[in-house]
Amino acid sequence: MSLTSTSCPPPQKSKQLPAFLFRRITALIEERLAEDLSLAELASEVGLSPSHFSSLFRKTTGLSPHHYIVQRRLERAQHLLTSTNLSIGEIATTVGFYDQSHLVRHMRRIKGVTPTYIRDHLS
Repeated sequence: MSLTSTSCPPPQKSKQLPAFLFRRITALIEERLAEDLSLAELASEVGLSPSHFSSLFRKTTGLSPHHYIVQRRLERAQHLLTSTNLSIGEIATTVGFYDQSHLVRHMRRIKGVTPTYIRDHLS
């Protein structure tokens, strides 16, 4: 029996970051969440061009690298709001926002509530 064009197509190459690279990059993001992490720096960490890295990261997470980082900063800020007595301004700079208003803008836009609301109602 010979193989013809009706046989199964070859498997597609993955269009996502390999799991080991994804773990490496997310660990770096977590470790350096408060720092400015450029797309070029993240891509360099895994040996890819910035555009290719961004495309694979988006296909892996559903978010651009920037939006993923903002999301992680908001999640860490929410944790700190409910578990510490740090001021909102201190939390903002601790998790990588420029200042309190920067945190408030992102939290209101993405989570639909303010840091004060989270502290008062979710603590």
